[in-house]
Amino acid sequence: MDRTTITAFFQELGKELEQLAVTQPVRLFVFGGAYHVVHVGNRSATEDIDVILLDHQDTFADPLTDKVTRTFKKAASTIARRHQMKRHWLNDDAAIFMRDYLHAPEFQEFCTFGPLQVLFPTSECGLAIKLLIYRPKDYSDVDALLEQVGIETREQAQALLDRFIPDHRWQDEYNVEQTLREFFG
Repeated sequence: MDRTTITAFFQELGKELEQLAVTQPVRLFVFGGAYHVVHVGNRSATEDIDVILLDHQDTFADPLTDKVTRTFKKAASTIARRHQMKRHWLNDDAAIFMRDYLHAPEFQEFCTFGPLQVLFPTSECGLAIKLLIYRPKDYSDVDALLEQVGIETREQAQALLDRFIPDHRWQDEYNVEQTLREFFG
C-alpha cells in the first residue's frame, strides 16, 4: 500500500463506520510501515497498517465486549473482502505490548473521515518506538527519524527513550543498549 492507497482505505473505513451507525469518535493510532510511508516519507509502500484503537478494546481481545471494537473489526473485514486483501490489513497485534511500554504517547492528527480520526506519533514518539523494537530491517526507518528529530548522540537517544519508555525493564527486554551501539558506537 502506498500513501494514496492508505489514505483511500482510511476514507473508506470512515465511511463504512458511518454506515454501521458509529457516531462517537474512533481514534486510531497508526505506527509502523504506514507511518513511515505517509509521515516520514522514507518508504514507498507497506504490507499492512499497524494500529491501536486508543479508546477501545483491541480487536483480538477475548471476549470481545466493546461494541465499537466489534463494529470496527466488521468494517475492516468488509474492506478486506471488497479489495481482496488479507484479513489483517489493519494489524493491532502489537497493541497489547505498546499499551504497556509506551508512556504518554504523543500524536498528531493525520486525517479524519466521519467518526474515524487517524493519528500518527510525533516524530520523537515514533523514533522512541522504533529504537525500542528495532530490527535490522528497520535501519532506514531509524536513520530517517534520527535525522528528522535531530538526534546526534547516544545520550540524546537515551533521553528520548526514557521520556517515552521510562520503564527500563522494557528497554532491557528489547536490548536497547545493542541498538544504541549500532547507531552511535
